[in-house]
Amino acid sequence: MQIETEIQALKEKKKQIENKRCDVSTLEDELNKYKTELSNVRLKTAECKLNVQRYFNLAEQCEIDAKRLREEWHKVNDIQYNESEICPTCGQSIPAEQIEQSKAKFNTTRAAKLEDITSKGKAKAAEKESYITQHDKLAKELDILLAKDNEIVDAISRVNALISDATNDFADKIKVEIAEVDTRIAEAENDRQNATESVQERINTINAQIGVENAKITEINKAIAERELAERQKVRITELEADEKRLAGEYAELDKIAFLIEKFTKYKVDLLSEEINSHFKYARFKLFEEQINGGIAECCETTYKGVDYSDLNNASRINVGLDIVNTLCKINDSYCPVIVDNAESVTNILPTTSQMICLVVSAEDDMLRVEKVL
Repeated sequence: MQIETEIQALKEKKKQIENKRCDVSTLEDELNKYKTELSNVRLKTAECKLNVQRYFNLAEQCEIDAKRLREEWHKVNDIQYNESEICPTCGQSIPAEQIEQSKAKFNTTRAAKLEDITSKGKAKAAEKESYITQHDKLAKELDILLAKDNEIVDAISRVNALISDATNDFADKIKVEIAEVDTRIAEAENDRQNATESVQERINTINAQIGVENAKITEINKAIAERELAERQKVRITELEADEKRLAGEYAELDKIAFLIEKFTKYKVDLLSEEINSHFKYARFKLFEEQINGGIAECCETTYKGVDYSDLNNASRINVGLDIVNTLCKINDSYCPVIVDNAESVTNILPTTSQMICLVVSAEDDMLRVEKVL
């Protein structure tokens, strides 16, 4: 018992050693701080890069616009007065005073256009200069952010190295402590094994004696059980014979009731079929079918003179269908036109109480022909 307690205590101590963790919380807090700072710096860096590129593109566009305005200015400036001094209508020379007025108007218009282009060019130049200033300012900020990024990355590498060194040193120390405890556990288990072997020999001797006595008890119990089983079987046989007589009487009574129910059902089926078929002139409906075992199964099969609808020829099918339509119209007091297809296959079409439209195939007619038949 003392050895068991010692082994359990050593195993508990080993578990406690294995559950120890290296205390690097301060370094981990520092590492998390650097990672958060790095994330913020990189977010600002990405935003700054976008703005640097945006202002560069805006400055480039201003330069393109300014170049276009310079070309437009030279194009307008190169335009010279070239109006004819001869009147195209009468062929005479235009008065000098009118010519001077026309030249003055041309020069004024050209000067106004040049002034407008010059004003736009100066505005584009000022706009470009503003974009360049913003670009240069943001470029300096980007350089600072990139340098800060490198600085934080170096700091993260340094802290990771410190955490790794501390963890490795702690792991080596834990391995030594666990090895010492494992040695002590092995020694204690060896002592327990030696003590157990001597005790086991005594236990085996006692178990052998118990086995002999248990065998004797088993034989006695077997004899008792066989006698009790025989008595119980006799009582059960008597009970089953009584149940058999009772169930035979119940079965005969139920069989009689089932016969009466089946007879009633067949009579009811015949009355229902006769009532339904009395409404039709040609069509007959088989609503129930007698099965091999004498039972009744529901069905709905239309027949004519004992022949199933599916086996009738086309003329009989059409007349049976018209018979059903006439009956339904009469019962519901609702009449609508009836269309009969393939009417050429019927020599005597059953009259209907509704308007009948017969579709007849005629080899003599190339086009659809409609005629009224009374």
